[in-house]
Amino acid sequence: MVGDGDNVSQRTVALTRTEATNTRLARHLQLAGYETVSWPALHIVAVTPTGSPLADRLTQAGTWLLVSPNAVQALHQISRGDWMKWSRRAALITQGPSTTAAITKYGLTVTAQANPPQAAGLISAALDQPNPGGTTAIICGDQSSGHVAQTLADAGRMVDVVTIYENRTPDQITYPIRPLHAVVYASPSAVNRMLNANPWLMSIDAVAIGPTTSQALAQAGHKQVFESRTPSDAGLIETIKRIPCDTNT
Repeated sequence: MVGDGDNVSQRTVALTRTEATNTRLARHLQLAGYETVSWPALHIVAVTPTGSPLADRLTQAGTWLLVSPNAVQALHQISRGDWMKWSRRAALITQGPSTTAAITKYGLTVTAQANPPQAAGLISAALDQPNPGGTTAIICGDQSSGHVAQTLADAGRMVDVVTIYENRTPDQITYPIRPLHAVVYASPSAVNRMLNANPWLMSIDAVAIGPTTSQALAQAGHKQVFESRTPSDAGLIETIKRIPCDTNT
């Protein structure tokens, strides 16, 4: 909920992830004394992967790499929950704590979590897993860079990229100029969409969820970027607290 007054404006944070993720982070920020506005920069749509049947592809994979909570949610939706049976013999590797939480809520055990929680950590965790004769399935969205897949293939792994969701632009993406304490960005697609539609956000301090998003902000020419040490809500809030309240006034 957004209040009135200069002090509230200086402590209002714009959140650009999905509506559901924004809602969770907003609760934590409000407990920390911040106001929030939810400006989703992505709309996630679960899609049935093309090619061989999904059940065949995943049961043949000895290792599953799940890159985000969106991947888990889309997989659950498309498979109608059957993925939990298909994963019984697979090593489940996640890119970070949010993805781990998305899996464990279904009662499943995560084999390994990327450390650091980014592409390099995911690659390292995957290569640590024995995978004789099986494929490594990368369960991701349509805008994944392909870096993880290429690196694993170069290391001799058989890789199957399973595109389980599309990252689409929301109908509402343009917002009126207003005072803000910071804007939280969680992906390069969010950065590009929000800054292209709202150039005035270049003057507002940006909080990047990790190095890939931080790099996208730098490439866009943003000069006021604060990179979170971890992609967790706690890490983002810690980063937001490092921003002086008067920097965007």
